[in-house]
Amino acid sequence: MSDLHSVSGESAPGPSAAAGMADDRDRVDAFLDATGDRAWREDEDDSDDGRAAPAGEAPGDATDAASPEGDSGAAGQREEAAAADADGDTDEGDAEPAIAPPTHWPAADKEAWEALPAAARALVSRNEQRAEARVAQRLKEAAEDRKALAAERSAMTQERQTSAARAAELVAALTRQIEGEFADVDWQKLAGEEPTEYIAKRAAYDARMGEVARARDEVAKAERAQAAEADARFREYAHRQEQALADAMPDWYEGAAPSAAGREAVGNVRRYLVEVEGFTADEVAQLVDHRTLLVAHKAYRYDRLRKAKPTRKKARPAPAKVQRPGDRNDSGDGGAAGAGGAERERTRRMDAKRKTLRDTGSPQAAEAVFAELIDQE
Repeated sequence: MSDLHSVSGESAPGPSAAAGMADDRDRVDAFLDATGDRAWREDEDDSDDGRAAPAGEAPGDATDAASPEGDSGAAGQREEAAAADADGDTDEGDAEPAIAPPTHWPAADKEAWEALPAAARALVSRNEQRAEARVAQRLKEAAEDRKALAAERSAMTQERQTSAARAAELVAALTRQIEGEFADVDWQKLAGEEPTEYIAKRAAYDARMGEVARARDEVAKAERAQAAEADARFREYAHRQEQALADAMPDWYEGAAPSAAGREAVGNVRRYLVEVEGFTADEVAQLVDHRTLLVAHKAYRYDRLRKAKPTRKKARPAPAKVQRPGDRNDSGDGGAAGAGGAERERTRRMDAKRKTLRDTGSPQAAEAVFAELIDQE
């Protein structure tokens, strides 16, 4: 103790001074307990733990003297609370996010997903994600290949069409050139007077006309190839439309083949288009767009429903009112004339839309006719 005093250069307080300081601290603690500021005092005590002890006392002695038993209990509670907070933070940090089952799984598999351990769910999820990524990549590559193939096919078709047109022009030009070269030759006279020259000129003419024949064969071959390609494209388009019709009207098909009900329905629609809407048989035979067939089917059914409705009895006209001389004629014929004009306008509008449908055969025109039928109801 004397060594500490000698180092600090201060004299130790006497016993009476130490007792006074202890009494002052007791009075302050009592005041804080009475006013509810004990927590503030405890925080101050915690912050004072590291300050130097008064001269004449060891650091441990000063802390013991300044901390009553209540302070040590509160400090223990604070340590427990801090430990609990640390445990809570650790638990929150260790908690793993929930892993959802794959979206394409059926409901039963999704229910079983919850029973799997967390490690198994994570493993399955990673494998599913990798598989989906591979499938997406392959679909992307396939789409790019199809796009490139379609572009290449379109370019080849365009090139063939251009080549065929150019070949036809060359054939026509070559024919005109040959005819110009030998236009002045009198073959009969030349054969009688100059047989040798006739043979030479005839050989040259036949050789040139052989070139024309070969060129014409090439043109015909190109045209046949174009026709075959166009026919193949039409068959492919018709097949896609039939698949779309089967998806829209499954009752019309039994597997891949049309059912009896489907054949009857399509036959009724085609007859309706010819007999009612004015289509020709060839035009109806070329209608493969499933949307046009569906719209025509709706129009056909609607016409049948309209015809199946019972006819309403017309109300008997009221007896004519006797008009006395000088009375004003208020009835007039304006109402009848207006009704007749509206009916003529509807007829004119329907005829125009039906003509458009016959000329174009488009689904939009068929929908317009169907909408007009509904409006007239």
